[in-house]
Amino acid sequence: MFKTLFLSAALALSFGGAAMAQATVEDLMQADRDFNQLAHDSQVRDAFLAYAASDAIMMNPGQHFVHGEGVTADYLSQWPDGIDLSWEPIGGMIAASGDLGFTYGTYVSRSTDEEGAEVANYGKYVTVWALQDDGSWKWAFDGGNPSPAPDAE
Repeated sequence: MFKTLFLSAALALSFGGAAMAQATVEDLMQADRDFNQLAHDSQVRDAFLAYAASDAIMMNPGQHFVHGEGVTADYLSQWPDGIDLSWEPIGGMIAASGDLGFTYGTYVSRSTDEEGAEVANYGKYVTVWALQDDGSWKWAFDGGNPSPAPDAE
């Protein structure tokens, strides 16, 4: 009888653990897509603030690192009006611990020049994500750099 109860408890714990939601790369990529959607639905700076972890680090070309408290509305308010930034994750990985991962992909920033012509700048990025206590993903590190236009490859 004891053996049966022990086996039943062990099986229940095993299946219970398997039933618990385990983060997947697709979950992480969806968080990145949701982040991008918020940038379109509101402002780019608002999306970066909403998705930033409290200790986030930004690395932008030609600039110093911006750390934690430096990733503030003041810093992000420097984002010029009239520039649309969109990105698409193309891959990622999650640590075995399930609480840290990264996505990488491509971006395009569009604006207009003085004559009113559209200007598009292309690039690639890496975003490191940290799982929060509430189950959401926040970016902990974000950086990118320019690359040629897709049709120039």
